[in-house]
Amino acid sequence: MAIKQPVTMPKTDREFQKWLSEAYDLRVMFGTGSPAGVVVANRGVMFLRTDGAAGSTLYVKESGDGTSAGWGAK
Repeated sequence: MAIKQPVTMPKTDREFQKWLSEAYDLRVMFGTGSPAGVVVANRGVMFLRTDGAAGSTLYVKESGDGTSAGWGAK
C-alpha cells in the first residue's frame, strides 16, 4: 500500500490523525473535544474522546461522508 506523504508536517494531534486517516483509512480515531464540526471522516469511523464524560466518550460517524458533520455520541 502506498502511503501519502503530508504536504506539511502536522502540528497538532488532530492534524496528524487526519493525515493518518487519509493515508490508512483508519476506522478508530482519538482525541480531546467533540469531533462534530472538526474531524472529517466517512461513515463507520469511531472517535474515542479522551476527555469525555458519560455519554460523550464514544462518537460514531453516522452520516455525511467526507465531512465533519454527522457524528453521534454513544
